[in-house]
Amino acid sequence: MPQPFAHAVINNLLPDHLGFDKKDAVTKKTLKKRLVRFAKEDPVQFNEIVPLIKQAGDMFATYEGISVGLDDIEPDYKKRDAIINSAAGKLKGLTDPTKRSNVYIDAQQKMLKLAASHKGDLGLMARSGGRGNMAQLMKTVATPLVVSDFNDRPVDSLLTKSYAEGLSPAQYWIAGAESRGLVVKGQIGTAEPGDVGKIMSNATNRQVVTTEDCKTKNGVRMDATDVQIIGRYLARNQQYGTRNTPVDGRLVAYAIEKDPKAFLFVRSPLTCEAPSGTCSYCQGTLNDGKLMEIGQNAGLRSVQAASEPLVQMALSSKHGISLVHGAVNIPRGITGLRQYLEAPKNFMHKAELASVSGKVTNIKQAQHGGNYVFVDDKEHYVSPNVGLKVKLNQRVAAGDALSDGVPHPGEVVEYKGLGEGRRYLTDAVHGIYEDAGISIDKRNIENIVVNGLSHVRVGNSPRDSGIVPGEIIKQNQVDSILRGQGAKVPIDKTKGRVLAENYLHHVAGTTVNSTIRRDLRNSGISEVNVLPEDSQFQFEPFMSSIIRTPLMNNNWLNKLGHRYLRQTLTQAAHGAEEAETTGYAPIAALVSGRFGQGTDGKY
Repeated sequence: MPQPFAHAVINNLLPDHLGFDKKDAVTKKTLKKRLVRFAKEDPVQFNEIVPLIKQAGDMFATYEGISVGLDDIEPDYKKRDAIINSAAGKLKGLTDPTKRSNVYIDAQQKMLKLAASHKGDLGLMARSGGRGNMAQLMKTVATPLVVSDFNDRPVDSLLTKSYAEGLSPAQYWIAGAESRGLVVKGQIGTAEPGDVGKIMSNATNRQVVTTEDCKTKNGVRMDATDVQIIGRYLARNQQYGTRNTPVDGRLVAYAIEKDPKAFLFVRSPLTCEAPSGTCSYCQGTLNDGKLMEIGQNAGLRSVQAASEPLVQMALSSKHGISLVHGAVNIPRGITGLRQYLEAPKNFMHKAELASVSGKVTNIKQAQHGGNYVFVDDKEHYVSPNVGLKVKLNQRVAAGDALSDGVPHPGEVVEYKGLGEGRRYLTDAVHGIYEDAGISIDKRNIENIVVNGLSHVRVGNSPRDSGIVPGEIIKQNQVDSILRGQGAKVPIDKTKGRVLAENYLHHVAGTTVNSTIRRDLRNSGISEVNVLPEDSQFQFEPFMSSIIRTPLMNNNWLNKLGHRYLRQTLTQAAHGAEEAETTGYAPIAALVSGRFGQGTDGKY
């Protein structure tokens, strides 16, 4: 079967392994992913080919203009009204607010799917990504069906007409609340991206490239089919390549050809073992295919990449691009991003997590609503706003979700360890961007998370260790203290033991639990280095708000680039603290007037 014309034009310019299959749609999003991968694999050829792709686009845009006629905005009345009538029927006699909300959300998703197949130039523009999006298309050519209030909860009323047809006075009044709310959110939100960017910058500004290779053989496990694997380096020797082999499209294709379910161990900012800052190989290649040089600030580069799209998130709200999501879904947008990074106690859509490992011994209804779930007789309360995920006699591990909702990252850290908390927070924050339709390299998120989750509290320690119980220290200090103190033990004998070195994303000082043992087995690791059973070392992982993380800096001068300046100066004066004016943080050097990069990356 011959290729569609658009596929033939694009495939004629792209390398064979990046070409479009005839079943794949050529859109702005899919083309961008291929071009980003192309740029990493072959920057020289990329610079030659991209102008030709633009030239082809300019030519066809000139030959075939796009106009909007009445047929482009005419709804498919039969299919649209069927969805409306079905939702109206389900709502009759239904009084539970959560169930009514779910009916609205489900019907709107069906309407969105119907609009995605709308014929005409408006549909063509939205599907290609050239202009507008599916939510706007749905509201124009079908119906919004339901609008939200200022708290993103569905207003309890069905809208039966599209914006192109025009709403009745009553429906116009109902929809007006959402429109006014989005304008207010847009006005408020345009200032928020800058604030979030500053907070992340202050938490990551010491993430300077200090060495080319930290020599680690540890890394994260990723599926070969994961697009986020491109640009990284292999962390260990595998059948697909040796340690420090760059992961490009050719290596990925070779791995998948050998095994469609192949996974690779790749280096990551999460697993870098540089004593200070980070190393070039764990950061991976830039878009030009080159390694970052010593002295470059990887943290600030990542924050810039993560902050820029936040403006678009704010504008998306202002222009009514968002859909109604209700209280049963995940945190979204800048609000969701701040929630994950700041980890407030009042966490929206929060799931109840098991505080201990064991068996679900009892489930009983609470008189005021919700349920009590007992894990080995340890009581947990599940609110009526979320559904149960466990059954009687089911075994759960500490940190597993007992209910629907979103796990609090601080609780994941507390119950499953710092490394698992970093992995969870990385995926959650990356999901915020993906949900908003923003493609971002996950390594940028990893840089932010590894700096935001960088401290542990000493629970117990030997007297000659140089650390005392209750002290808060950086995780890389734990790595250096424990290195060389353990012994290799088979995985089956590690329950309750403390890791003496890093494995995958799990860090030294973590108490081994069932989650860690499962990850190690699945990764082909049969024995690990753990501390002796009578070891006095005990570390307690915790998560602090990213706003507070910069204040854990032991150099008071570097804290002056953040908030709470009076508190910082007062504490420094009371404690007669001294400040080092050289190092990997730029603030001290800037304040002292000796700003500049040395050959070792220090300012």
